[in-house]
Amino acid sequence: MRVALIPVRPLERAKGRLSGLLSAEARAALMSATLRTVIEAASGAGLIPVVLTADRQAATAAGPLALILDEDPAAQGLTGQVAAAIPRIEALAGAAPELIVVLHADLPLASPEAVQDLLAAVPPAPSVTLVPSADGGTTVLVLNGGAVIGSFGFAYGPGSAAAHGESGRALGIEPAIVAIAALSLDLDTPDDVAAFLALPEAPGTPAGAVLRRYLADGLSPPGRLP
Repeated sequence: MRVALIPVRPLERAKGRLSGLLSAEARAALMSATLRTVIEAASGAGLIPVVLTADRQAATAAGPLALILDEDPAAQGLTGQVAAAIPRIEALAGAAPELIVVLHADLPLASPEAVQDLLAAVPPAPSVTLVPSADGGTTVLVLNGGAVIGSFGFAYGPGSAAAHGESGRALGIEPAIVAIAALSLDLDTPDDVAAFLALPEAPGTPAGAVLRRYLADGLSPPGRLP
């Protein structure tokens, strides 16, 4: 069984670093759009999507294509929540996963083809595969093999790609670094949003439609995007 674990913060507090650019309503709508995009990309690539969230609105936005895993109230931050979720996936999905793809929920260009390309680049088990973001974060992390899944040390936050690389090496595994443009662009900052909207494919995406609608309606400060 292959699983995509997709952590999602409460939509009403999503994307705080975009608060100077987008209204709270716009940020929640943007997060809902990218969440559905990521779920459909994972499902279309043959993964079982599992959305990790404490937010009922996010669970509703996930729709019928994903299983919902409640956050652990005792776990702290993204690192703690993902680590706490891993051993609970088997009970939720009905079998122990042989491969887990931890996908950020804010990847506006994610597609089944991009996820399939990533899976094709994953080395045989046991292996660790990373897709780094431009700022050194980790947009996608693939753990292949039960021993790796059960013992990997998650380390989300600034510089997480390097930290996750060290976590792999601590297990005796040299991580594979895979550059896939559609999976490396997340929407954390105004610069990320501007870079996304400058792409020719952006208008045809759900995230692009949300951004253009809210900016055109005047619900966000003008003049910050191309």
